[in-house]
Amino acid sequence: TILMDNFFIFCAQYFIVLPPLTVLWLFYKAPKGIRSRMFFSGILILPLTFLLGVLARKFYFDPRPFAVEYFTPLIPHTADNGFPSDHTLLASALAALVSLFHFRMGLMLWLVVILIAISRIYVGVHHLIDIMGSIIIALIATSLVYSVLRKIKSYNNEHGTTNTTSNQ
Repeated sequence: TILMDNFFIFCAQYFIVLPPLTVLWLFYKAPKGIRSRMFFSGILILPLTFLLGVLARKFYFDPRPFAVEYFTPLIPHTADNGFPSDHTLLASALAALVSLFHFRMGLMLWLVVILIAISRIYVGVHHLIDIMGSIIIALIATSLVYSVLRKIKSYNNEHGTTNTTSNQ
């Protein structure tokens, strides 16, 4: 239906602004110790996620659905490699980052990720493998950074343990 098409078009194109805005809002509201940990984690997680996404794109090519199934997608897009989904990659990296510091807000962002992902498939610009690859890449990058940072004593002692704002 037209209403459903318009809803998914809107989500596929514009919901990507919600995760960065949420991170900025949480960063602004967080206590100084959490803010510095969140910033430091983010400046490691986001570039690592991007780098892993670029590497994955070099090793796996998945043409866009509209390019192989010969239909017009609901949003304009170039017929390039769809793997991984950049929208889902960014949203997943930010949802994973937020989940480390604010569990409930992290869950809300994961719901946004799912909505973005479903929308990108619905409008015809991604396959499920593109979406799943993005989520897995973001989780790998976040897990690696979290594992390393947990071992750094000054990172944990100076600013407390992870999830200190999870009850907010």
